[in-house]
Amino acid sequence: MDHILYKRSLQKKQKEMTKEEKRMYFTLRHKSRTPAQREATRKRGRLWYVKNTHKAQASAHNSQIKTKYPKAYNESDITNASLVRWLELHSTDSCVYCKAINANHIDHRIPLSRGGTHTFNNIQLLCKTCNYAKRDMLEHEFIRWVKEISNNAELFENSLV
Repeated sequence: MDHILYKRSLQKKQKEMTKEEKRMYFTLRHKSRTPAQREATRKRGRLWYVKNTHKAQASAHNSQIKTKYPKAYNESDITNASLVRWLELHSTDSCVYCKAINANHIDHRIPLSRGGTHTFNNIQLLCKTCNYAKRDMLEHEFIRWVKEISNNAELFENSLV
């Protein structure tokens, strides 16, 4: 019971604090942890990420879609759990365009900014380089662009799946 009363009094005190007082309170509270405690927290976070890479990636992706494209998110059939399963199934796939083996960026074939849907039929895995280069282009626009700027256009000739 004492714990509940303490928690309520702390919550009341925090409500009455100004923004600057809250910043100072949480800064001091964070600094009171020893470097070993902070490092242990970081280590736990890194271990969790290594064990749950697909879960972290799916959550971050869906969160970004929900924020930037709420209409596409609301009409979507993709949940965090289903995206984790999809990532696990496709984690050994290579990049659709350049065939690099480290394809771990989720890309929308028809970009959401251009009216695409957030569905499994519209997503693919690309390498970081191709995903950043593709931006909001359609597939045929991206391939045409790569052919224009690249001497190695033959890598992209028959790349559409």
